[in-house]
Amino acid sequence: MLESDLKRTVQDFLQYQKNLGNLVFLRLNAGNFIVKNIDGSHRMIKGVEPGTSDFLILVSGLTIFLELKGEKGRQTQAQRDFESAVVKQGAGYLLIKEIEELER
Repeated sequence: MLESDLKRTVQDFLQYQKNLGNLVFLRLNAGNFIVKNIDGSHRMIKGVEPGTSDFLILVSGLTIFLELKGEKGRQTQAQRDFESAVVKQGAGYLLIKEIEELER
């Protein structure tokens, strides 16, 4: 499965769980984005720092960062560094390549 397809599937799954009241989640977007305002001007929106996971999940008192990769995807060094930092702080970190890993 492509990473983009996995992200859509995971987001749908997490939204369903949120609607049931089972968790809270945020989609984390890395990088900066330039958007056009109604008046034609532009502004920059800053995303999270490179290496940050794709999702932040709060469930049953736990904080879990979720990184998604396609079938052949690998973590970057920045992602490995982020994983080490959040685990050191006591948060959970999951790296998944298919939705079934999250549903377990």
